[in-house]
Amino acid sequence: MEISPVQHGSVRESTLSGILLWQWTAHESHPLPLSCSEGFTELGYYNGTVSQTDSGAPCLKWTEFPDYVMQYPGRGLGDHSYCRNPDRESNPWCFFRQNSGAIGWAYCDCHQGAARLVGTPSSGSGRVEVYLNGQWGAVCDSHWTDRDASVICRQLGLGDIGTALQHSQFGSGSGLFHYERLGCRGDENTLSKCRSRTFVTGDCSHGNEAAVVCAPPEGSGPPLRLVGGEEEFEGRVEVFHAGRWGSICDDQWDDRDAEVVCRQLGFGGVAKAWSWAHFGQGS
Repeated sequence: MEISPVQHGSVRESTLSGILLWQWTAHESHPLPLSCSEGFTELGYYNGTVSQTDSGAPCLKWTEFPDYVMQYPGRGLGDHSYCRNPDRESNPWCFFRQNSGAIGWAYCDCHQGAARLVGTPSSGSGRVEVYLNGQWGAVCDSHWTDRDASVICRQLGLGDIGTALQHSQFGSGSGLFHYERLGCRGDENTLSKCRSRTFVTGDCSHGNEAAVVCAPPEGSGPPLRLVGGEEEFEGRVEVFHAGRWGSICDDQWDDRDAEVVCRQLGFGGVAKAWSWAHFGQGS
């Protein structure tokens, strides 16, 4: 038995256990969104971890289709349900079970982890929304930090500096919250690299959506950030100068210097200076 999807045209056709499967697809091509484009190898095969279709249906494991696995050896198919493109389709896809019980195929939801700013005509500010499991949802502002904001701005191509805003300054969203805490260290390129925690409590409601301005915070002195720490109040000190983030040498670095940094960043308490790349080496 051979399963041979049609790669060109408006219908993909394949046979599986004597059943003819049909799935309509659009003729026009769409640019690959964030998650899927990150998962492509140099040979053009997708090896990422997106595992649901663009309509939100969970993918079936490839091992449920052993003949197909045998037809495309070495193409990343196996005992998993991750989307793949063994036939070199431009978009990864997978088999899924329809409501009727029949087996179909569909392109995968590559928008997972995408972000957008809404609620303002400005492209550099707005309420943060994240795409997850087929829906756009908000981020709770209770743990929202400048480090999280900077990652969002970097992912959107709006610079390396973001200022976190609270209390829904750009209006309320749909009421759906995806994340209660992104947990970014500050130097990630996308929020998918952060230690995100999905929203599991009832503490957030309308008026608590996180927002961002992709610009340095107002105040004197060059922009500073702390990266690499577990919490927002600790990390490697970096300064933004001449369009780039750079580290401070730890020669003669002491608690008094650390106190100035903490004060500029709005942190109270007793400052402690660490040296020898305690929070990891910079660039």
